Amino acid sequence: MRLPRSARVIGLALALGSAACVGSTAPEAHVRLDVEVLPAEPRAGDTIRLLAILTNRTAERLDLNKACGPPVLFEVTAPGGARVYPVPLDGAFTCPLLDEHELTPWESDTIAVRWRVPASVGPYAVRAGFREGKQLVRLSAPRVIEVRP
Repeated sequence: MRLPRSARVIGLALALGSAACVGSTAPEAHVRLDVEVLPAEPRAGDTIRLLAILTNRTAERLDLNKACGPPVLFEVTAPGGARVYPVPLDGAFTCPLLDEHELTPWESDTIAVRWRVPASVGPYAVRAGFREGKQLVRLSAPRVIEVRP
């Protein structure tokens, strides 16, 4: 017995949709996320570079957050515990999909942001995380920097 054309089309769409989703849920779970800060010992008021290094730990191509803007942003915890976002989480981003939105097998990409260190001295913890709406998830281990006068 042959199925009606509409049933065949729906079945094909479901099959293709299922195949496209294999391995695509939470691809960031397969990405190692590290943070570097340059220079490592800044002075209050210096402009520093925050680097997020994303490494695909699989033999598969990974498509990361396809939203406008970078797939990863930074969170800085100040000495008093306040959190600062060098790039606002609710910021307006341009929409070209950049190289860091796709990681080929074993590839590493770096996202760099310049940030002016506040006048307050002391330890700051810098972490990177994957953007999910207006929050960061799957945060990296912190990189602690000591801001000097």
